Amino acid sequence: MSTLYDQLRRRILDGDLAPGTVLSQVKLAQLLGTGRTPLREALRMLEREGLVDAEYNRRVRVSELSMAELDEIYARRVVLEAMAVRTTIPRMSSGDKEKLHSLEREMAAFMPDPVSRLQEWEVPHREFHRLLISHAGRSVVYDIQVLQDHAERYRAVLGRGLPGSFGPGAEDHASLVASVMAGDVDTASRTLASHLARAALALLSQIDPTHDARALREALKLVVNNQPLGR
Repeated sequence: MSTLYDQLRRRILDGDLAPGTVLSQVKLAQLLGTGRTPLREALRMLEREGLVDAEYNRRVRVSELSMAELDEIYARRVVLEAMAVRTTIPRMSSGDKEKLHSLEREMAAFMPDPVSRLQEWEVPHREFHRLLISHAGRSVVYDIQVLQDHAERYRAVLGRGLPGSFGPGAEDHASLVASVMAGDVDTASRTLASHLARAALALLSQIDPTHDARALREALKLVVNNQPLGR
C-alpha cells in the first residue's frame, strides 16, 4: 500500500500538482482523509527531496522548475547511468534482455505521438531505463532512480510541447537494445549518455533555449571522449 508521502510525490512527479501550487494542509488532509501530523511528516520528506518548499509563513508550495536543477539532474544522470549500464550489461540474464526488448517494443507502439498518452508511455519508459542500470549496486541504483523520477517531473510539465523529440529517442532506445544484446558496453554507454543529453537540451529549450548547460556539457565529455555537446 502506498504511503501518504508516495501519493503526494507521485502527484508532483506526474504534474498533477503543478510547479508553484500552494498546498493547503487543511484541504490536503481533508482530501486525503488523513490527520495533520502524518501530512506534515510527508511534506517534510518532500521538502528534503526538493519537491516542495516551505515558506516563512508555513505555507508549502510545490517547487518551481529550474534550468540549473534540470542541468544538474541530467549531468548526474549522464555520468552515473553511463557507468551503471557498463556494470549492468555483463550481469543481465536472458530474461532481463528479453524484458528490455519487450519494453522497447511497448514504447514504440505509442509512436508517432506519445505526447497524447504521456503518462501511459512513461510506464514502460521508466522500467526500460531502470532495467538498464538494475545491476549496478543498491546505492547507485537508488541515487539514479531518484534522479530519473525528478527528470520525469520535467517531462510531465514540459514534454507535451516537444512532440518532435520522441522520434530520435525511440531510435536511441532501439540502439540501446541492440548494444545490450551484443554485449557492447562501450556503444551502450555512449548511446545512453547522448540520449540523456539530447532529452535534457530539448527540455531546456522549453524554458530558455539560450541557457548554457555547462554541467551537462562537461558530463558528456567525460563519457564520450570529449565529444562537444551541440547547442
